[in-house]
Amino acid sequence: MRLTHPSENGWTRRTRQPGFTLIEVLVVVAILALLIAILLPSLSKAKEKARQSVCLSNLHQQGIGFAGYATENRHVLPMVGRFRYTLAEGKYYTFSPPSTNLDDWVKVNNGLLYRKYVGANPEIFYCPSNIDADADGNRGMAVFLQRHQHPSRSDPRYVDSHNAANSPIGAYGYALPIATGKCPTDGGAKMYPVEAMVGGAYYAYMTDPAELTDEEATAFLGHFPQPLRGKHGIHALLTDAYFGGYHGYHLNGFNVLYGDYHAKRVPDPAGKIIKGVGGGSVYDTSKPFLDRARAFMVWDYFSRNP
Repeated sequence: MRLTHPSENGWTRRTRQPGFTLIEVLVVVAILALLIAILLPSLSKAKEKARQSVCLSNLHQQGIGFAGYATENRHVLPMVGRFRYTLAEGKYYTFSPPSTNLDDWVKVNNGLLYRKYVGANPEIFYCPSNIDADADGNRGMAVFLQRHQHPSRSDPRYVDSHNAANSPIGAYGYALPIATGKCPTDGGAKMYPVEAMVGGAYYAYMTDPAELTDEEATAFLGHFPQPLRGKHGIHALLTDAYFGGYHGYHLNGFNVLYGDYHAKRVPDPAGKIIKGVGGGSVYDTSKPFLDRARAFMVWDYFSRNP
């Protein structure tokens, strides 16, 4: 509404009600959009940095759990399962007759740390950045607790262990060099004894005489000469679950727990690792060397960078 007032010369003067023109509004909107565009990446990065910190804390706590487990088990670490990212599996995967009750569930990998060595909250086994191996997913925390509480086939609430899709998974890959049903040791450079690797996929990679070409090495993570494979002063022990094909990725890097129980982020140079997520369960000699060995080279790369 506009008001008129008498003037000395008889004319009336109109006064504008305070407000913004369309152009002024558009300028303000454009400025706000620009500020949002500038700030959102920073906020997103800050959130991911926080998730990375939670993941590292999970690994540190599990490192303490591994140390306690080894102390009480003559320097032997938890048994490796058929899959390196499962928390529990059917007993038949890792045991055979004369063992009994092979249909029962048994905890494997880092799942063996629960509850005695890492407490009663299984959320420690899940990385907040890993949307595939999700704590609240259909193979997540609730499934793990159910298998832990009702492992026996004689239990009315037992769930069939012969269906691999019923196995609870965590967000971390464990002790890739060790063969199924064997155990690493709390032994520094000797964490992965040869006798515990023989028969496993990593041992096949370690003894494979094939080598990368210079072109392949440049495009990937460098050369992995056969005599040096698996030879490390400090070995990777538990990593973001690259090896099951489950993406745990932090600002172009992976979090890794090492054999001396320190954890750190290992950068992924130019995104070379994340392009080949998955593998590590089998060593398929029908494939070209880089394709069959990629996952094991990633493990060696982690162990090169403690």
